[in-house]
Amino acid sequence: MSNEPRNSLVALTTRFAFAGLAAALLAASACGGEAPADQQTADVRATTTTNFVLTGVDSQPLPVDITCSDGSIYNVNGGTLAIVGDATYSATLQGTEAGKALSVSDKGKVSVSGDTYTLSSPRNGTLVGTLSGSVLTVTGSYCGGNHSLVYQQQ
Repeated sequence: MSNEPRNSLVALTTRFAFAGLAAALLAASACGGEAPADQQTADVRATTTTNFVLTGVDSQPLPVDITCSDGSIYNVNGGTLAIVGDATYSATLQGTEAGKALSVSDKGKVSVSGDTYTLSSPRNGTLVGTLSGSVLTVTGSYCGGNHSLVYQQQ
């Protein structure tokens, strides 16, 4: 009889240890089950497009004339910027040059850190933008000179 309580205690301790281990494994697998949801959220963010509309150039509202380094004058009357996640962008400027309609497009890579957007343009080099509320101001070399393009988020 002296061994029965001891054997019962060992059996009971083993059961609690097994139940604890099972609970820990279940919790770990449940946490592991959340990773795909987190990955899905990250995937959605990475593919979400944020659209902007050009509202001004060099602190002037549209339409505005930009004098290029070759002496030509480009009248900018519209534009868009689409940023896909924190990976790519595409931009278009519309306007006229010497009375003829002109549309200029650019695509490249973008990296986002807080409110700072760094656009790597094959055409214009590195452009840096700052987001303040829903206004993104992108500064860089366009048309042979430095200009600031002001976009409103849509």
